[in-house]
Amino acid sequence: MRKTCQICLLDETYKEFPIDVEGGLRYKIGSIKINSTGRCNLCEQYQKDKAEFLHLRNIAKENLQKMLNNSGSDEYDALVALSGGKDSTTTLILAKEKYKLNVLAFTIDNGFKNKETRENIENVVDELGIEHVTFKIPKTISRKVFSLSIKIGDPCTICQRLINPPIMAKMQLKYGIKIRILGIDLAQTYHQYYKPIKYWKKVFDIENPFIYSIKQANPKIYEERSKKYIQEILNDVKIEHQTKIEQELQKIMKIIRKYWLKEKEIEEFVKNNVTIHLHAIEISNRNTQEKMLKKYGFKFPKISKAFATDCKISAFAHSIHTKKMEKVLLSQEIRVGLLTKEEALEKLNRKPAINELKQLLKELKIEKLENIRKSNKFYEIYDKNIIQQVTTK
Repeated sequence: MRKTCQICLLDETYKEFPIDVEGGLRYKIGSIKINSTGRCNLCEQYQKDKAEFLHLRNIAKENLQKMLNNSGSDEYDALVALSGGKDSTTTLILAKEKYKLNVLAFTIDNGFKNKETRENIENVVDELGIEHVTFKIPKTISRKVFSLSIKIGDPCTICQRLINPPIMAKMQLKYGIKIRILGIDLAQTYHQYYKPIKYWKKVFDIENPFIYSIKQANPKIYEERSKKYIQEILNDVKIEHQTKIEQELQKIMKIIRKYWLKEKEIEEFVKNNVTIHLHAIEISNRNTQEKMLKKYGFKFPKISKAFATDCKISAFAHSIHTKKMEKVLLSQEIRVGLLTKEEALEKLNRKPAINELKQLLKELKIEKLENIRKSNKFYEIYDKNIIQQVTTK
C-alpha cells in the first residue's frame, strides 16, 4: 500500500517527477518520501522553513509603508501588474482599498486574454477609479510564440522569462515609477522565491522574497536567458526534431528581442527599483480572496475556473495537466495554508472545457499535439487522453 502525505496530496508514486522549483522559476525533478510522522519531504521542509519564512513576511509588512512613502514619483506611488486574473485583481484592490495608493495599473495584452478577463480588468479599474495602460503585443507575434511553446510542451516560459519582465521594466522607466506591485501569492513566494533564495541572491542580490530591490543585473541577461532556454529545450528534444525546433526558437528570439532592455536601460533600472509581492504579504487563504473578488463582480472564465484565470495559454496548460501534476500545484497551496486539503480535492475534480480548448488550438493553427521530447515525462505532466480529445475534430 502506497503512503500518502497527511498534509498535502502527494504520495510515494512520485519518483523522478517535476515536484519542486529551482532557480529561474523552473521545475526540478525529485521524488516524494513519506517519513514516520506521515509528512512528505516537501511538507517536512516547509515546517522547518516556516518560522523564518513568515518572519521575513512580517519584516516586509513592517517595511512596506516606509517603502511606499518613498516611492520617488510625483505622479504615481506604484505600478501594479494587472493581468486580469484572480491574483492580480486582488492585488490591485489591496493597493487601492487598504493602502490608499495612487497606482497605475498596467496590462500586457498578448491577444489571448479570456473574454471574462477583459471584463474583469475594465470593471475593477472603473470601480476603483484607477488609471490603466495596456501594452499590446501583436497577435501575429504572440501566435508564433504560443504555437511553438505548446508544440514543445512548455506553454508559458518564454512569456515569463523573456517577454513580460522586460516590458514591465520599460514601463516603469517610461513613467519614472520605482515600485512595482505583483500578484505573486504566498505559495509562489515560498516555492519560487524563498526555497531557491540562494539563486536569487546570486543573480539579483535579493534577500527577502516578499519585498526587494534588484541591486545587480547582468547587462546581457536576456541574450543569455534566451541561449540558455534554447539549449534546455534542445537537450530534451528528439534528434529528428532538433534542427527544426532550433530554427523556430531562433526566429522567435529574433522577433521578441525588441522587447528586451538595452544595457543602459538595465543600468538605469537597477539604480532605482522595488518589487512588492503584496498578495503574498496580505492574503493567507483563498476564502479571504474570494470575498474580495465577489465584491467587485469578478467572473471566472469558462476555460479554467480553478487555475490561470487571466490567459488562455496558461489555462490550456493547466487544463491538459494530468491529475498527478495538478496535485503538485495544489499541494503547494495546501502547504502554506492558502487551501485546505478538502478544498484542494474539490478543485482537483475539474472537467476540462474541451470546446474552448479546441477553439484555442484552432486560433493557434495547431492540428496535432504529440510528445517530441526525449524524456517520457511529457505524458506524466500532460494528460494524453485530454490531448486526444482537444485535437479530435
